[in-house]
Amino acid sequence: RRVAGAVLKLAPSSQFDPSTLAEINTHAARIWIGNRGECRQQLAVFGQACQQLSQFIDGDLAGGDHVGQHIAMLAKATSAARPAVSAFAAERWPQHSEAAMLPSDSNLLVARETSLPEYVYDLHAVLHASQLAGTWGRQHDLQPITSSRGYFCGSRYLSSQWLQSFRVLRVVAWDDRKIRRTLRELEAGHVEVKNRLHRMDASAFQRRYSRPDGRAICLLVTRFGQRVRAIVAERVHEAES
Repeated sequence: RRVAGAVLKLAPSSQFDPSTLAEINTHAARIWIGNRGECRQQLAVFGQACQQLSQFIDGDLAGGDHVGQHIAMLAKATSAARPAVSAFAAERWPQHSEAAMLPSDSNLLVARETSLPEYVYDLHAVLHASQLAGTWGRQHDLQPITSSRGYFCGSRYLSSQWLQSFRVLRVVAWDDRKIRRTLRELEAGHVEVKNRLHRMDASAFQRRYSRPDGRAICLLVTRFGQRVRAIVAERVHEAES
């Protein structure tokens, strides 16, 4: 606090003891920077440096005092002098925290595969790292599946740089025989395997299930309550919606 401003460069998943965390949340903005689908960096920005954030942030976050905010930022390299930046933030932290998305709240969470709507979304890693996935999802009328750390779903198609979009074809038990039978029925070729809320070697299963020819299919492996299921889906691009 003896300097006019400072920026601390941190690992995206850095954890702090309660007193240090309280100090940071009281005097700094925390920024998670994403690029190419990954969360690359976390910054804690203090003092005058925090006040100057507005010149790097466009849209709703421009101007104002950013102290106490969690900010998720997507940066894309351009030919200009500075990168193209998009940002999203909770108004203040921790008032808009993930505490509002507890798994026990059945009104907010989809816990049964039978209630799954047409579209499933994998939110950008930077939203998960900054603990803003639940806040972002609520603002776009999306429901988390079992937990805000997992996939989200909705009845309408949504296109955004903050997520990947999938159209649901089926939901099946994460069982080798059932998965193989489903893939045969769908005439699957290349099979992309992604996972949330369930640890596994996704690359190994992708090699196991992929074939040279056929339809491109995605297996989104996750939990519905305590049950592990595979959401069999296909990627949706804006021109196909």
